[in-house]
Amino acid sequence: MALAWVLAVGSVASANGVGTIFVADEDGGTVTVLDGVEHLAVERVRVGTEPHAVAFSPDFQRVYVVNKGGANVAIIDRLTLTTLFDIPVSVSPMDVEFGPDSNTLFVSSARGDGIAVVDTADRRILAVLTACEGPRNIVQTLDNKLLYVACEIADEVVVFDTSDYSTVARIPVGDAPWGAAVSEDNKWVFVTNRKSNTVTVINNATQQVTSTVRVGDGPTGIVAASQPAAPIQFRPGAPVVTELPRTGTGPDDNGMSLLKWVAAGTLVAVPLVAVFDGVRRRIRRQRS
Repeated sequence: MALAWVLAVGSVASANGVGTIFVADEDGGTVTVLDGVEHLAVERVRVGTEPHAVAFSPDFQRVYVVNKGGANVAIIDRLTLTTLFDIPVSVSPMDVEFGPDSNTLFVSSARGDGIAVVDTADRRILAVLTACEGPRNIVQTLDNKLLYVACEIADEVVVFDTSDYSTVARIPVGDAPWGAAVSEDNKWVFVTNRKSNTVTVINNATQQVTSTVRVGDGPTGIVAASQPAAPIQFRPGAPVVTELPRTGTGPDDNGMSLLKWVAAGTLVAVPLVAVFDGVRRRIRRQRS
């Protein structure tokens, strides 16, 4: 399957789209607030130990910060830029995602091996979903029906039904899955595999792996955007990366890509032609 989506792999800060950016400072125990117009730091809010992931409430009035070292979620008022309160969760929380309504929050726990379902109104844990070993990033489908959990140690993705929290599927993926993203048409889920340097493409309707795409070293974060109206314009004169064909999917894990075979064959063939040509010339000289 040729990827019809532009994949961006990397780390990003959270922004609300109206001029404020919140950055989790894991080593400093703070959240730095940037002005989205001037791009200057306007405030630094102390939130706890090792803030790691950030999410906005659906109404953009509050910022939820996962404190990995503090085993809690701190809540910041977006207007006053003050910490309102925090909600205790399991050890080593890694990611946060709002559920089908504005009062439900999902929080993954790397060492707790589960997903906490948090009631933000009552500030309590409603349930803990038994996920897998080493849950990392979580992502909800656009229709709010399914929750995908990337499980780094188990090398799988676990899918939950958000209506009753039942397990829908367990999908084997690559080595050390970390990030997850849903396409804008809700048809595909993309999962980065940090140690196998690949992205797994999952059909959201069937929960089946459709393809595996090779990317760079150690992929973690990922977002998916729809195909732009104009074709991608590669920089003129940029060298072709043979491991990453610019159209279609990347090479399979079990073999070399066609471009690699062509390149390897060229490297072998050119010296051989030169050798044969030299022998032919020497024979001609001897005959003459």
